[in-house]
Amino acid sequence: MGKGSLFGRLANALKEDDGPSNEDIDREFDQAIAEIDATDVSKVDAAAILDPGYQVAGGMVYIIKLTEIYDKIGGRDGRQAENLKETSDRVFRDNKGSGGSASFQGDRYFMQFDDVGDSEEFHRAALIINEIGRHMLGTIFEEMEVPDLVIAAKTDDITDAAGAINDHKVEDVAAEGGVPVDMGKPSPGTPTWMRMSWQKNRAALAEEKASAAT
Repeated sequence: MGKGSLFGRLANALKEDDGPSNEDIDREFDQAIAEIDATDVSKVDAAAILDPGYQVAGGMVYIIKLTEIYDKIGGRDGRQAENLKETSDRVFRDNKGSGGSASFQGDRYFMQFDDVGDSEEFHRAALIINEIGRHMLGTIFEEMEVPDLVIAAKTDDITDAAGAINDHKVEDVAAEGGVPVDMGKPSPGTPTWMRMSWQKNRAALAEEKASAAT
């Protein structure tokens, strides 16, 4: 996938689609409720997220921040909150490619992908959160000024010695903005949050390069 192609495709899609109606959301929720009820999202450890062969030095996990969406749909309980969880799982399944896994922990959605490089994985994660956000909020989502909706993190940086996800480590990594990733320059019309994410990652990469040169 070319670096600019994802952003162009997203921009075109956003121009053509104002998001689902309330009736569409209710209908999809009703079809998915049985699957939601069968899913336990209350506890997450590395084994629930990461394939056995994935826990190697430098392995990456992509973390979606759902806080702003929860706030806009009225909280973390009720019909719309359950719809957000189901939508996240469905969009991940549709876009994970040849393999990968994902799960919830608090206000975050953890994802890992198989057999692609870091830049491609970040593009895929960005596509997933954009589709989730547009499904839940319509075109309002593209205007959100939140550059850290999705961040990259090394597996070793967010797990403890036993391989379990460590909340404190996750918070520390999130506070630092995650691992900078070369996203490629966004196309005109790219959602605000994605442009801000690109700017943040570009600045972090430039700082890394300057530090390495000294």
